[in-house]
Amino acid sequence: MISVARRRYLSLVFVTSFFLALLGVIFFVLSFKDAVGSDFVSFLTGAKILESGNGENLYDFRTQFEYQKIVTKPLEENSLLPYVNVPILALLLVPLTDLSLLNAFKLYTLLILVVVVSISLLVKKIFENLSSSYWLLLPFVFYPSIGSVFVGQITQILVLVLLLVYKFVRERKAFISGILCSLLMVKFQYLIFSVYIFILVKDRKKYLSGLLLGLVIIFTLSMVLTNGALLRNYLDFVFAMQKPEYGTRMEEAFTLFAFLSQQYSLSFWQLFLTNFIFYIFSIGAFLLLAKKLSYDRVFAIAIIFTLIFCVHGVNYDYAISIIPIFILINKLKSNIGLEIGEKISLFILLMAPVFFVIQKSFYVSFLLLATAIFLIKEHRNNSIIEKI
Repeated sequence: MISVARRRYLSLVFVTSFFLALLGVIFFVLSFKDAVGSDFVSFLTGAKILESGNGENLYDFRTQFEYQKIVTKPLEENSLLPYVNVPILALLLVPLTDLSLLNAFKLYTLLILVVVVSISLLVKKIFENLSSSYWLLLPFVFYPSIGSVFVGQITQILVLVLLLVYKFVRERKAFISGILCSLLMVKFQYLIFSVYIFILVKDRKKYLSGLLLGLVIIFTLSMVLTNGALLRNYLDFVFAMQKPEYGTRMEEAFTLFAFLSQQYSLSFWQLFLTNFIFYIFSIGAFLLLAKKLSYDRVFAIAIIFTLIFCVHGVNYDYAISIIPIFILINKLKSNIGLEIGEKISLFILLMAPVFFVIQKSFYVSFLLLATAIFLIKEHRNNSIIEKI
């Protein structure tokens, strides 16, 4: 039988070796081809445009195309992976514009890996039953989570923000929760999550004040950085870029919007309106759920609803589901344990990425809906429900 000291030593060796392997991948395995094929190319393109003082044309197709050719040099690329995020994200990456694409990509990947480490440390602090558990390594082995790190996506930043929202709403810090929700504007389709939190918090006035303050700051900075072009060009540019040739592949998305687009011959606005109607229904259902279910369950459902109705979400965006996964695992490790519906929900959330691998992504929206339904059915432990 292995002693406690021996077990701790082996754990330390394993974790150290694991992280050294990840660092090895970043510095010695990632190639120029990986960098060119990542979303980071679009982010660095936006940063390059701002760095050159050409922010007024940030959302101009020709400008992005010319700057992306500079970013991907010496590769002769005739396509564009457009920058469609708000200008602040590009501003944060301006310091990387002096580096080569590969070196900038490696440093960026390292920074995102640090974010993942921060997520694990925060999970350890928030969830008391996971403080000394191998489940803390889940963000490093969960396919959508670790995959997002190496394709240049910012999903892990959103996971960190949402995890902090979970923490501060539970602590009844509504204003800070509102500020944090405003940061979802970085990937604006996830801003729909802020409505669920508005329903969930007690002090809605403070929450709304924080949310609006954050949005006003982001909008003002964005207007300054683009010399007002954000207001004139942003939405038209984003909608124009929603085509397969610009990296938008609905067959790889898992949202309700993606499912409808593949099953029915509807225009973009018809699809958007249909999705919006279902989203409104989900808000109505959430209003009722917030009064009946535990905080953990309701927050998990808010995440799941957001993934279903966010319009555009692909395999690596599914990394956000790690928050309800941790919520359920924390309860599993407690003295209470999980109900049968919660066990099924946990299994579905962990196994859903299989459908990305077999290229049946649109089934995931139904799996998420099934998960929400199982979580809604509270059969016992009503006396110990934690309310906010």
